[in-house]
Amino acid sequence: MNANALIEELQGLGVELWAEQEQLRFRAPRGVLTEERLATLRSLKTQVVELLRGAAFDAVTADSEGRHEPFPLTEVQEAYLLGRNESFGFGGVACHGYLEAVYPALEPQVLEDAWNRLITRHDMLRAEVSADGYQRILPEVPHYRIAIADGRGWLPSELERHLQATRSEMDHRLYPIGQWPMFELRLTRTQGADILHFSLDALIADWASAGILFSELNQLIQGHGDTLSELEISFRDYVLAQRRMREGSAYRQARDYWLARLDDLPPAPQLPVLSSAAADKACFHRHHWRLPAGHWRALRQQATGYGLTASNVVLTAYVAVLRRWSRSPDFSLNLTLLNRQALHPQVHALVGDFTSVSLLAVRAADDLPFHRRAAALGEQLFADLDHRLFSGVEVIREIGRRHGQDAALMPVVFTSAIGLGGTGEAEIGCRLENGVTQTPQVFLDCQVRDDEGGLEVNWDVRQGVFPAGLVDDMWEAFQTLLLDLAGGEHWTATEPVVLPAWQTSTRARVNDTEAPVPDRLLHQAVLEQAARTPDADAVVAPGETLCYGDLVRRAGAVAGALRDQGCRAGDHVAIVMSKGVEQVVGVLGVLLAGAAYLPLDVTQPAKRRDKVLADAAVAAVLVQSSNRPRDLPEGLPVIEVDRLDATEGMPEVAGGDPDSLAYLIYTSGSTGDPKGVMITHRAALNTIEDINRRFDVTGTDRVLGLANLNFDLSVYDIFGPLSRGGGLVLPDAQRGADPSHWAECVIGHGVTLWNSVPAQLQMLTHYLDAEPAAMPSLRLALVSGDWVPLSLKANLHRHAPAADLVALGGATEAAIWSNYHRVATVDPEWTSVPYGLPLANQGFRVLDAGLRDRPVWVPGELYITGMGLATGYLGDAALTETRFFHHPVDGQRLYRTGDMARYLPSGELEFLGRDDGQVKIRGHRVELGEVEAALSAYPGVAAAVAVAAGNDKGDRTLLGFVEAKRGTTPHAASPPVDAARRLAGHQLKDTDTEHAADQVDALHRAALVSMLWLLREHGLFSDREKGVTPDQVLQALTVAPRHHWLVRRWLALLVAHGWLTGDDAGGYHLATELAADDMERSWRIVAERAAGREGGSAFVAYHEDHVARLPRLLSGEQNPFELLFPEGSQEPALALYRDDLIARYNNHAVAAFVNRVAVANERTEPLRVLEIGAGTGATTEAVVPMLDGCRVEYLFTDLSPFFLSAARQRWRALSWMRFGLFNLDQNYRAQGLAPNSMDVVICAGVLSSTRDPDAAVGRIAELLAPGGWLILTEPTREHPHIMLTQGFMMEPAGDRETGAAPFLSQDGWRDLLAGQGGEDVVCLPDASHPLSVWGMNMMAARFKADRAPLSCESIRQFLAERLPRYMIPSHLQVLDRLPLTANGKVDRSILSRWLPAPLMGEDTLAETPSDDPLEDSLGALWAAALGLPAIGRDDNFYDQGADSLVLARVAGQIRDTVPAAGDFTYDALLRQMLNEPTVAALAAVLRSAAEGDTATPVDGGAPAEVGTAQTRAGSNALIVPFGGGEGPVRVLFHAALGTMDYFQHLGRALAAQQVGPVIGLAVADAEQYVSIPHQELIGRVADDYARRLLDEGYHRFQLIGYCLGGLLAMEVSRRLLERGVEVIDLTLVDSIPMFINTDEELAFEAIFAPNLNLDPVKDVFGEGLNEADVYRAIETLMQRHERHIPAGAMAALDGDDGLRAVAGAVRRRSMIPQDQRLAEYARVAAGKAGVPVGPELIPALFRVCRHSMRAACFDPAPYVGDINYLRCKEQQSFGITAGVGHYAAPFWQNACLGVFNLIDVPGNHFSVIEPPHVETVAAHLAETLRRAL
Repeated sequence: MNANALIEELQGLGVELWAEQEQLRFRAPRGVLTEERLATLRSLKTQVVELLRGAAFDAVTADSEGRHEPFPLTEVQEAYLLGRNESFGFGGVACHGYLEAVYPALEPQVLEDAWNRLITRHDMLRAEVSADGYQRILPEVPHYRIAIADGRGWLPSELERHLQATRSEMDHRLYPIGQWPMFELRLTRTQGADILHFSLDALIADWASAGILFSELNQLIQGHGDTLSELEISFRDYVLAQRRMREGSAYRQARDYWLARLDDLPPAPQLPVLSSAAADKACFHRHHWRLPAGHWRALRQQATGYGLTASNVVLTAYVAVLRRWSRSPDFSLNLTLLNRQALHPQVHALVGDFTSVSLLAVRAADDLPFHRRAAALGEQLFADLDHRLFSGVEVIREIGRRHGQDAALMPVVFTSAIGLGGTGEAEIGCRLENGVTQTPQVFLDCQVRDDEGGLEVNWDVRQGVFPAGLVDDMWEAFQTLLLDLAGGEHWTATEPVVLPAWQTSTRARVNDTEAPVPDRLLHQAVLEQAARTPDADAVVAPGETLCYGDLVRRAGAVAGALRDQGCRAGDHVAIVMSKGVEQVVGVLGVLLAGAAYLPLDVTQPAKRRDKVLADAAVAAVLVQSSNRPRDLPEGLPVIEVDRLDATEGMPEVAGGDPDSLAYLIYTSGSTGDPKGVMITHRAALNTIEDINRRFDVTGTDRVLGLANLNFDLSVYDIFGPLSRGGGLVLPDAQRGADPSHWAECVIGHGVTLWNSVPAQLQMLTHYLDAEPAAMPSLRLALVSGDWVPLSLKANLHRHAPAADLVALGGATEAAIWSNYHRVATVDPEWTSVPYGLPLANQGFRVLDAGLRDRPVWVPGELYITGMGLATGYLGDAALTETRFFHHPVDGQRLYRTGDMARYLPSGELEFLGRDDGQVKIRGHRVELGEVEAALSAYPGVAAAVAVAAGNDKGDRTLLGFVEAKRGTTPHAASPPVDAARRLAGHQLKDTDTEHAADQVDALHRAALVSMLWLLREHGLFSDREKGVTPDQVLQALTVAPRHHWLVRRWLALLVAHGWLTGDDAGGYHLATELAADDMERSWRIVAERAAGREGGSAFVAYHEDHVARLPRLLSGEQNPFELLFPEGSQEPALALYRDDLIARYNNHAVAAFVNRVAVANERTEPLRVLEIGAGTGATTEAVVPMLDGCRVEYLFTDLSPFFLSAARQRWRALSWMRFGLFNLDQNYRAQGLAPNSMDVVICAGVLSSTRDPDAAVGRIAELLAPGGWLILTEPTREHPHIMLTQGFMMEPAGDRETGAAPFLSQDGWRDLLAGQGGEDVVCLPDASHPLSVWGMNMMAARFKADRAPLSCESIRQFLAERLPRYMIPSHLQVLDRLPLTANGKVDRSILSRWLPAPLMGEDTLAETPSDDPLEDSLGALWAAALGLPAIGRDDNFYDQGADSLVLARVAGQIRDTVPAAGDFTYDALLRQMLNEPTVAALAAVLRSAAEGDTATPVDGGAPAEVGTAQTRAGSNALIVPFGGGEGPVRVLFHAALGTMDYFQHLGRALAAQQVGPVIGLAVADAEQYVSIPHQELIGRVADDYARRLLDEGYHRFQLIGYCLGGLLAMEVSRRLLERGVEVIDLTLVDSIPMFINTDEELAFEAIFAPNLNLDPVKDVFGEGLNEADVYRAIETLMQRHERHIPAGAMAALDGDDGLRAVAGAVRRRSMIPQDQRLAEYARVAAGKAGVPVGPELIPALFRVCRHSMRAACFDPAPYVGDINYLRCKEQQSFGITAGVGHYAAPFWQNACLGVFNLIDVPGNHFSVIEPPHVETVAAHLAETLRRAL
């Protein structure tokens, strides 16, 4: 025992321990400190003193003044509080306990007085808990009255009814938050005793506290209250002291201990649970049992003998039971700790919730005896307890953060109070009975305690979670094990828990399948049938029918031909044919010859086919003359079956061994080589005879032979009906996948038996749904080989009502089938059709990894037994031994299927799919290992992984990933530096470059003079002696916060160039005076030196425009993008990036470099070039001509569609050029690119503009193929003229207050490139070149030169020669490194999600001009804005790459250039396009206004056409139709902006479902909307919208509210229901009301900012703030002001440095008028988007948004209907309201009086209604509607 454990044990026994200097002091109840405990205490004295002294450092101090002030909840209390809401998985329940205390007699008044004294004594009995995470002690509370029921005269039945009613009311109480009390006492008086009913919420007290209360209650009742010592401290004091401990080193050590183990902690026990468990109402049931005192004493003695504590033995017994029923033997157990730390001598007298939890990792220990397992668990537990300061709640939260909330669920709990005492009858004066506890997110809580009566064991189990009977079996096993341990059994056993007896007998019964054993050959019955009915039809094929006689005579000819070729009995003969009668003839012929047949698909790759032929050592190959493979291996006898003449007589059946081989079927092999399964005559015939017997197959039956011959379903097709005189109908081989042809065959030939994989039968029913036709002949449908859809039976019966559906299963290794299930009915609770029961002479077992039989409901690996088993794998003894073996205990022969299954209580099996590398792809069994082996065999591949993406029960896609071998050096060619140098120099041959230094000096001087001139103009540096601080400069120039860094860099440049000097105090002094004409003269010199140079005048004008506007640029009033692209012109930009001398040099150096790389490309594939941030195309213009005649693919990209139009129009004639949107700061896969897919990446002036250039280069390195080149151009020094102009568009390296210029030196770039793996770095111009003074360089680096490139197309061709088509991955990707889990395994879950999306902004087809000039002009404007050659009238702007900022810019252009828009306000135009983003809709509105139309109502609810939004007089609702077909109307409600722009993807996804018209409700007139007082807005708008919907004639509704639209949706629904209108469904999509009521404008702006893709802290409050401080400031003010934050409160914050920093930032920002702040947001947003945006965008949207947010502080009345709530799995910060998302679901749940259905959906608040997540949302909405209908 360690010191921590000893302290905990002694304190639990009531011992008070403390340290005085170096001495240990204690106070103990009589008899507790036994000699044994004293000896232990002495031996650990030093460690105990150290621990106690450390605790004393954080000792509790009484805070009497703050006693009634709020204090935070503990972590466990917080978990309990959140878990009360049903919106949390398995929540909806308080942590609560109920029990009954039975007293001999109680005087009610004495009881009541005593309890009220305890309320006064213990603060937490007066606690009030608030929903915002705080608790406070009420100074006074009313006198508590205990309800009394006097049942002393009642009949026993009356008393029992009363007791049951009382328990029903009290044992699952959910006390309202924010109210007192959180306990309840009632007294029932009976003839023999008095019963005190006690209910307690664990938020205020744990169950150790309950023991204290009962003990003290007994003292008070007995009149000994004066013995209770006064409490010096409170629970509040303890909590605050404990929180201070988190600041010490012990806490940090504990945190490091747990975080280091976190990724290795196993999940919770994987006990079987019901699929619908979360939906059930929370209710707990207690299983109670007591191990008698004698047995308990014996068990403790046994434990002592093994050196174990009794508590640890009971824990290990619990673990053993859990391991037996857990899918995995490794799991984490949630241990409850009564964690009263010795921070004060009175801690153990306090009432409160001291509970903590700890996760105990349980590892597989199959080879250890029970006592060794217990010892190991004890060692781990004590180590964990030494680090308990970092609590289990914190560990669980971190698991959730890293691995998701599902991984953080730890619902299996162990709570031990063994050895703590304190609740015996002597202490509490009563007997405790009928208790039950409940805890949120807990399924099973095992609670153990001991007293003089023995060991009390309680299991509190959440109902509706576990399958019926499961807990009963586990409970019985636990009791049995404890009794056996007490009796001395199982201590040395490795498996102490056995299978329940009833399950053993059930398994024996269902596996008792003994039946007559076949004792003849597989084909014998067919020959006998031919003798009986030679003229009966046997095989019917297109154009040919064979009778039985002809069939066997032709088979006889095959047998003869084989014998003539030397074929002997037991040989293997391959059949390589297409479907046809020749296959059947060939199969029978091979068997007649005594050989075994080997079917091979004629389409199989030759290499794979030949490998099989060689492996099987075939004696001959049977083929069809019309389809004979021409490339069969030489030397093999080949027989064309259709050219053989039938024998004259019937062949005789030769004798043979039924246990000899009948056929070989090769299946996919995990090693990469196919494996040959050997099936005997007896094994196959056993299955066939059973099926024929079981389903009454006769001579009147005909089967449709769909299965390929190499699929073992064909074995039944041939030998099933034919052995009974029936017929085989073969489809046309050319129409094998055509369901219309199948229907023709069934109907035309009277097919009675169907035999296929489920997907084929599903295809048939789908075809018949579209082209109805009856199939009366079909009586039996056998489906196998894959999951059987639950809908298949109903689908089949629509077209074949007489057909029985039978699901079969098994394996090729077990002779076709081994089990069956008649699908008579489909249970709605099923997730799949049961696997069923074993067939005759066959059996099943479900075993764990130790080959122990799994209990009912527990998944395990499925093993087949019996007569159907194959003899093994041909030529592979090792694999045969692995898969076919005898059970080590009972000797039964088993086949390991690799499938997972579980037994149901009935004895039927439920199939659960694979747990290894085998998958089903379109019905084919595919070993991922074989695919991986084929991929790995490709030259240059180091590692390969194949994964299946998609649902395991539906269509799946095969994905392949390869990693290239390293260590090769195929890229020896030196970089083409000379070519680049020559071409770049040639471009400037007629240009004066020798005086470049003079030009640079002049430009730098002019820029520096302009900076200093501006400073002097604003009164700075007038006194050369007086220093000027940077803050004074910023204030004098009124510099916007985002440019603070820039001005500081100006000052640094002026110092560096001698214009200013700096002093030690951080001030600056004037060093050089300016002459009056200095600035004018400086720029004149620049202009003179630029004269005559192409673009020179535009270059100078660009700089002079900035000089003239410096004050407005610094204040943020001037958008710098408007100077770079004035009125959309690109002339200044081209002057900078194309025409400037150094730009021309660098661009042509890039061009020459790319040209040389392209010319040197010797691969068959074209060179793949990606240009990122191509913008104006200045670099592209130089590169593209140099690629003429080369094999190349060129992808031109930019992050904005603004530049794509000109590029497309300029180079559209080049078929090898593509264009798309791409943002280097984001995930490249999500934007349509794949790793290793580019040979050259060009970044001209891009990388320094990224958020993190190092990370950006890392992403480029991933995109580059081996040997690929990154070519970049960048400034490599800080230029004054750039900082004067383009600096206004830059983000600094660092924060916006003191950050540096985002430029790296040449050495800096070399280091960065080398750090990401770049080699052979090139830098031009050379240092000796005259242009080097410009400090603007072209650089190039080669990546991954240590490996050869891999071509996905070549890999596909390679695979096609080795694998069947269905095994070739549909998508291949070359990775630098395969992703690994924390345990070092390949992370297949990540790979399954790594499919690149389509490239954004790909070309669209140009449309011919319409006959509508208005639409043509609008379309031209939009095409130009989006960079498209044209845009269709109905093309959605968002789909073509637009966003709200682009819409805002175009709105201004339309208002200025389109006459029809002249009467529209900017806001009206913008809102129209936000709501209906198409040319057609915009033109319709403009025309309507010109013609004077104001409304276009629809009649009778018929849906309006898409693109015709409607208003109506008297209503401010704009109805935006999306289409959608017939059915209930589906209404989308606008969010805070009042528009439909967020809903474009969702609206169209819903419309595509065609289950009802989809309409959006948007604000028609923003001014009218904001004129409504915000307190009345929700109600009045809901009145308007409800009226409007009814006026339109709609009468059945699905209402959908997203974001703040949820309030409108619910209120409209309420009004419709009140009018008796049918609301079929109300669904809220991550709808989050406003939880903050404020008058702070900056708060509204911060919440609004994310709508513009702005940072709500940095862009609103300024740089340098810690966002956590901002969120904390809001929380602090909400608490101070009871959720209403008044104006000015943020600026007045105080309390700590973080809050003061927030207050200072608010004061600074508040000094700027709001209109200027909003204009700044527009500029910042424009900068991020890369497009100019008019300043009028933001105010218009903000006014509506702010008004909506103020209105959304709304407390709705209870809603009587049901609500479906789709909650995003990813939390999203909404400006300053970080982390409020988890409050939303409880908010709606509290408002809902009906059923509240919570559904988690992928994505965050913004991405949930965008692709790809919008499809999930749409599917849920459709399913909800379908269920309701």
